[in-house]
Amino acid sequence: MLSVIRYADDFVVMHPNLNILIEARKRIEEWLLPMGLKLHPAKTSYKHTYLKHETYPPGFNFLAFNIRQYPVGRFHRTKSALPFKTLAKASADSIKRHLLQIKGILNKSNKVEAVVSKLNPIIRSWAYYNRTVISSRIFSKIEKQVMINLIQWCKKKHRTRTGRWIYEKI
Repeated sequence: MLSVIRYADDFVVMHPNLNILIEARKRIEEWLLPMGLKLHPAKTSYKHTYLKHETYPPGFNFLAFNIRQYPVGRFHRTKSALPFKTLAKASADSIKRHLLQIKGILNKSNKVEAVVSKLNPIIRSWAYYNRTVISSRIFSKIEKQVMINLIQWCKKKHRTRTGRWIYEKI
């Protein structure tokens, strides 16, 4: 059974058989041609969600999420269950962009009120968008990095103060 997932102008076509996917790609290109549209070759690829395919690692990125199947041990599944679990996580590019955006705000701002008023909506909206997927470890990683960035920002702001004084003020 061919599955198509579409959001705005992005879509994913899934099927267990690679030959059917190749045929689906040809038909999609034929369907888009009369509208003056075409598939972008750099964004179009064949990937497997569980095994490595050609030079691609398993899984794919879609809408800032990384969708991939992970192996499940023999004793961690029921007799009828599949030997893998499908998990969605925030993609590495999405995490990197988010941290760079936070760092950019800290580099531009000088006042504490400005930093808080600019960072709160960005962090809240990113966390709200990613709360539906596997995100506990990612949130911890981002929290740690944001804290490191804030401490560096405080040290830069208060160059003559000790680390103890900065810690007590935070």
